Amino acid sequence: ELLSDGIHEGTNRYEIGNAQLKTENSYQIDASLSYKSKHLEGFVSPYFNYIRNYIYLQPSSEIIDELPVYHYTQADACLYGGEAGFHLHPHPLDWLHLEGSYSNTFGTDKKHNDLPLIPSQKINTTVSAVFSRKKAIKKISIYLHNQYSLAQNCVAGYETATPAYDLFNTGLAFELELNKQKLLFNVTVNNLFNEVYYDHLSRYKTDGIYNMGRNFNFRLNIPLQWDRLLSNLNSF
Repeated sequence: ELLSDGIHEGTNRYEIGNAQLKTENSYQIDASLSYKSKHLEGFVSPYFNYIRNYIYLQPSSEIIDELPVYHYTQADACLYGGEAGFHLHPHPLDWLHLEGSYSNTFGTDKKHNDLPLIPSQKINTTVSAVFSRKKAIKKISIYLHNQYSLAQNCVAGYETATPAYDLFNTGLAFELELNKQKLLFNVTVNNLFNEVYYDHLSRYKTDGIYNMGRNFNFRLNIPLQWDRLLSNLNSF
C-alpha cells in the first residue's frame, strides 16, 4: 500500500502505492436477529461501518505493460449492508429443504461517491432433498441451487459496470457402506446452463475473460476407521 510500484501477478493489474497514507480507524455497529422453530429458521444481520482514512485501490485511465493501473488512495468512507436468509423443511415433507439468502454491500466516500471493487448484490436459493435408507446405500441427497447476481451499476470512476447474471448448480450425493466401510460419493455440475458472465470482482474482467462455464466435479471420500485398521494390523 505504501511502496508498491509494479505488476501484481495475482490480481492482473499494475499497482502504485502511496507513501503518504495514514492509519485507518474503523467504527462499526452491527446487529443480528434470528428465529428458529422445528421446521423454520431465519435471520437478518445488518451492519454499518464508518472508516476514517479508508485505504483502497482506485482504478485509473492509465495502462502500463498492457495492464490497468490502480493507485492506492484513501478517504473517509462508509461501508454498509447486510444479509438475510431462511431455511424451511416443511412437515410432513421432512426430506425437503428450502433455503434462501440475500446479501448486499454498499460503499461511499464522504462526498457520496461510490467506492470501487464493491461486490454486487446476490440472491441464493436452494431446493434439496435428503433421503435416509437402511440398505447398502444409506443416504441420498440431491439439490438444485440458483444464484442471481444483480447488476452492479454503483461504480467508481474508470470502473466498468457489470450486468446481472443467473447461475444454476446441481448435485447428487450418496453414502454407500460395503463391509462396514463407508464410501461417500458426490457429483456436481456448476453453471448448468453454461451462462456467459463476468463477476464484478473478477481479476480478468478487464481482459474480456469470462468466468468459468459449465463444469463437472466428481469426488469420492473414504473415511478411514483407524480402530478397525489397527485391529486388522494386530491380527497379522
